[in-house]
Amino acid sequence: ILNDTTLKTMRGTLEKSFYSIRNVGQAVTGPRGITAASKDILEVKRPAGASTTFEHEHLSLTIPPGWVSSEIPKGVEKEIIGWLTSDYIPGATIMVACYRGITRNFSNIRIGGLRTIAASYPKGQKSLKDKTKIKTEQGKKALYELWQGVSDAGLMQSPMGIVKTKHCWALMIGYASDSFGPQLEEDFRKVLNSAR
Repeated sequence: ILNDTTLKTMRGTLEKSFYSIRNVGQAVTGPRGITAASKDILEVKRPAGASTTFEHEHLSLTIPPGWVSSEIPKGVEKEIIGWLTSDYIPGATIMVACYRGITRNFSNIRIGGLRTIAASYPKGQKSLKDKTKIKTEQGKKALYELWQGVSDAGLMQSPMGIVKTKHCWALMIGYASDSFGPQLEEDFRKVLNSAR
């Protein structure tokens, strides 16, 4: 896994290494029978099936097909109530947090979310889509934005959404490699729009 800059400098070396793979004792013959791939290797197929529901005492979400609720990693803050993972977008996750209290509002929830993104991408991040106010399926006001950042694994994308439901302020942040960003963004918006 490489970022674009490293790939440009390492491409030749990597191709030579790949083409040198052979059985023990077999002579190096060079590449043969190379053809162009018929499909983009980054293409993912949308899973069939029905949506499922994520239920918590303070928040409910509709999860699109191909996503499941997974165990929350140890050591995260107590406000994180859900960890969604994709079965079809490699490495994609959505973190779901629920904040309560009279001092909570869009501004301080957003600042906390931006700090989480900055901590996730210590090598830098930039905004791909500025914060946008939207209405959910339930008529709730929500805030959506899209970030790109550099992690040890390379270039990543992180959609972030905030919505005030009846019982809490929900903060969701998604994570996927940059090449799978559009697929994550589409599913992330469905999850955010379903918050109730």
